[in-house]
Amino acid sequence: MFDDDNVWLVPENEEEIVLINELVGNPREYSKIKINYRRLRQLFKLDYIQIGIYDGKYEEILGYLKLENYKFSVKNFEPIKTISNKYFIPFFKYLTKDIKKYFTLPITFYYNKSNYIVFVSVVDLLGAIACLEEEL
Repeated sequence: MFDDDNVWLVPENEEEIVLINELVGNPREYSKIKINYRRLRQLFKLDYIQIGIYDGKYEEILGYLKLENYKFSVKNFEPIKTISNKYFIPFFKYLTKDIKKYFTLPITFYYNKSNYIVFVSVVDLLGAIACLEEEL
């Protein structure tokens, strides 16, 4: 299902499955990072979720909070992809609507530095969400 703003896609019919396969392209070009549901749920409190490199060594999923002209984020974190929780939360709820969400449920993010789409996999379901293009 496409949302109204075409920000995310959870395939439900053959046409949408073909579309998501076209969006993926070559899966070998993607990096992946896993997070459990407990940690992801904590990130829902923030304005944005970011995938990037922490302290120049570790790949992490973190985020930040934006209040007026101030940005509260983790020091020494270099974001690669930024996703707005305004769109991610409804996307994730729709993607996992038929799945029991327990704390250790693994969620996998697939991303490519040159692509503005992040793919999210939960159990055997795959969805796609658009990233923010501009630097915030």
